[in-house]
Amino acid sequence: MGALAGPFVVAALILGLGGALEMIRPAATVGAMRAMGLPSSPLAVRVGAAAAVGVSALAVVWPARVVALAVAVAYVFLSGFVLAALLRRAPLGSCGCFGRDDTPARRGSAVRLR
Repeated sequence: MGALAGPFVVAALILGLGGALEMIRPAATVGAMRAMGLPSSPLAVRVGAAAAVGVSALAVVWPARVVALAVAVAYVFLSGFVLAALLRRAPLGSCGCFGRDDTPARRGSAVRLR
Protein backbone atom coordinates (compact mmCIF):
# COMPACT_ATOMS: atom_id res chain seq x y z
CA MET A 1 0.00 0.00 0.00
CA GLY A 2 2.98 2.27 0.57
CA ALA A 3 2.22 5.99 0.62
CA LEU A 4 -1.51 5.38 0.95
CA ALA A 5 -1.22 3.25 4.09
CA GLY A 6 -1.55 6.19 6.48
CA PRO A 7 -4.62 7.78 4.88
CA PHE A 8 -6.20 4.35 4.46
CA VAL A 9 -5.80 3.51 8.16
CA VAL A 10 -7.18 6.92 9.14
CA ALA A 11 -10.20 6.44 6.86
CA ALA A 12 -10.76 2.96 8.31
CA LEU A 13 -10.50 4.25 11.89
CA ILE A 14 -12.98 7.05 11.19
CA LEU A 15 -15.38 4.51 9.72
CA GLY A 16 -14.98 2.37 12.84
CA LEU A 17 -15.39 5.29 15.22
CA GLY A 18 -18.59 6.35 13.49
CA GLY A 19 -19.88 2.78 13.62
CA ALA A 20 -19.02 2.38 17.30
CA LEU A 21 -20.82 5.58 18.22
CA GLU A 22 -23.85 4.63 16.12
CA MET A 23 -23.97 1.31 17.97
CA ILE A 24 -24.15 3.19 21.26
CA ARG A 25 -26.61 5.87 20.09
CA PRO A 26 -28.54 4.70 17.01
CA ALA A 27 -31.42 7.20 17.28
CA ALA A 28 -30.01 9.81 14.88
CA THR A 29 -29.36 7.23 12.18
CA VAL A 30 -32.78 5.64 12.71
CA GLY A 31 -34.34 9.08 12.23
CA ALA A 32 -32.29 9.75 9.10
CA MET A 33 -33.32 6.42 7.60
CA ARG A 34 -36.98 7.05 8.41
CA ALA A 35 -36.78 10.50 6.84
CA MET A 36 -35.60 8.79 3.65
CA GLY A 37 -38.47 6.31 3.78
CA LEU A 38 -36.20 3.35 4.49
CA PRO A 39 -37.07 0.57 6.90
CA SER A 40 -35.26 1.28 10.11
CA SER A 41 -34.93 0.16 13.67
CA PRO A 42 -32.28 0.55 16.34
CA LEU A 43 -31.34 -3.10 15.84
CA ALA A 44 -30.87 -2.66 12.08
CA VAL A 45 -28.71 0.42 12.65
CA ARG A 46 -26.63 -1.41 15.24
CA VAL A 47 -26.08 -4.35 12.89
CA GLY A 48 -24.91 -2.02 10.11
CA ALA A 49 -22.75 -0.11 12.55
CA ALA A 50 -21.21 -3.35 13.83
CA ALA A 51 -20.37 -4.25 10.23
CA ALA A 52 -18.59 -0.90 9.87
CA VAL A 53 -16.63 -1.55 13.06
CA GLY A 54 -15.71 -5.02 11.81
CA VAL A 55 -14.53 -3.75 8.44
CA SER A 56 -12.55 -1.01 10.19
CA ALA A 57 -10.82 -3.44 12.52
CA LEU A 58 -10.06 -5.83 9.69
CA ALA A 59 -8.62 -2.97 7.63
CA VAL A 60 -6.21 -2.06 10.40
CA VAL A 61 -4.96 -5.61 11.07
CA TRP A 62 -5.16 -6.97 7.50
CA PRO A 63 -5.01 -4.17 4.91
CA ALA A 64 -5.55 -6.40 1.90
CA ARG A 65 -7.15 -5.21 -1.34
CA VAL A 66 -10.45 -6.94 -0.62
CA VAL A 67 -10.63 -5.19 2.76
CA ALA A 68 -9.76 -1.86 1.15
CA LEU A 69 -12.60 -2.49 -1.27
CA ALA A 70 -14.96 -3.10 1.67
CA VAL A 71 -13.91 0.22 3.24
CA ALA A 72 -14.46 1.97 -0.09
CA VAL A 73 -17.90 0.35 -0.51
CA ALA A 74 -18.87 1.52 2.99
CA TYR A 75 -17.91 5.10 2.13
CA VAL A 76 -19.70 4.92 -1.23
CA PHE A 77 -22.84 3.67 0.52
CA LEU A 78 -22.66 6.40 3.19
CA SER A 79 -21.96 9.11 0.61
CA GLY A 80 -24.81 7.85 -1.57
CA PHE A 81 -27.20 8.05 1.37
CA VAL A 82 -26.20 11.64 2.11
CA LEU A 83 -26.42 12.62 -1.58
CA ALA A 84 -29.85 11.00 -1.91
CA ALA A 85 -31.05 12.85 1.19
CA LEU A 86 -29.77 16.16 -0.15
CA LEU A 87 -31.30 15.59 -3.59
CA ARG A 88 -34.66 14.62 -2.11
CA ARG A 89 -34.43 17.49 0.34
CA ALA A 90 -35.32 15.03 3.07
CA PRO A 91 -35.84 16.78 6.40
CA LEU A 92 -32.77 15.34 8.09
CA GLY A 93 -31.90 16.83 11.42
CA SER A 94 -28.79 14.69 11.28
CA CYS A 95 -27.10 12.28 8.93
CA GLY A 96 -26.47 10.08 11.95
CA CYS A 97 -22.74 10.67 11.72
CA PHE A 98 -20.98 9.67 14.89
CA GLY A 99 -24.29 8.89 16.62
CA ARG A 100 -25.09 12.52 17.32
CA ASP A 101 -28.22 14.52 16.62
CA ASP A 102 -26.32 17.74 15.89
CA THR A 103 -24.42 16.57 12.81
CA PRO A 104 -26.50 17.80 9.87
CA ALA A 105 -25.94 16.43 6.39
CA ARG A 106 -24.31 18.95 4.07
CA ARG A 107 -22.97 18.80 0.53
CA GLY A 108 -19.45 18.26 1.82
CA SER A 109 -20.61 15.29 3.89
CA ALA A 110 -20.91 13.24 0.74
CA VAL A 111 -17.32 13.81 -0.36
CA ARG A 112 -15.24 14.12 2.80
CA LEU A 113 -14.43 11.52 5.38
CA ARG A 114 -17.10 11.17 7.99
